[in-house]
Amino acid sequence: MSEAKLDLIVVFKIMPDGAEVDIEALGKSVLETTQKVAPSAKVQNIEFKPIAFGLKSVEATVLMSDGEGGPDPLEEAFNELEGVGSATVAQLGRI
Repeated sequence: MSEAKLDLIVVFKIMPDGAEVDIEALGKSVLETTQKVAPSAKVQNIEFKPIAFGLKSVEATVLMSDGEGGPDPLEEAFNELEGVGSATVAQLGRI
């Protein structure tokens, strides 16, 4: 069984639905969701970026295979997480 070729680098921007959301727990949920939805993908980095008034976003950099349907399945899964207001692809590139 060969490993999937990781040929995309995707930065997801995940916005919580309020400042009261535990951003650290949300980051952990993003990591767990990535492992479930795209097992061959590798999370390179998770950052917490200040937006305004105590609100922070989660930015997850993920290496993944274009053959797995690209970033769409992960984006949809992130949008379903509890506490997420929106999840979008902020950047997408080929490796």
